[in-house]
Amino acid sequence: MPRPASAARTTVSRTALLRRGARTPSSGCLIHDLIAYGHKLDACRDAFAAIAGISGVQYEILMLVSRAEGLSIGEVAARLHRSGAFITIEANKLAAAGILEKASDPADGRKVILQTNTKI
Repeated sequence: MPRPASAARTTVSRTALLRRGARTPSSGCLIHDLIAYGHKLDACRDAFAAIAGISGVQYEILMLVSRAEGLSIGEVAARLHRSGAFITIEANKLAAAGILEKASDPADGRKVILQTNTKI
């Protein structure tokens, strides 16, 4: 039997995600709020990066590498949910600016290890 056109379709089954007294879920609002919050975080990241004279993504790479010295390109790419090729391009820009250092992994010469430049 088809539902009446006026009946709201729920997209979640957990009652905790439904607004009290309504059949419409608040999960849509939650997702929208999380996306909006993500945009605000990106804006903050970009503002800090602009102060340093680098891009937002480069700032992310630099902050990650500074907290965990000796990460490979692949590890940085996995943590930032980016491709290895993209991280390589951005890391090369940071290395050219003297902000980041690249070295071969002593255990596996095929890997490139990223480290912050201790001179800055």
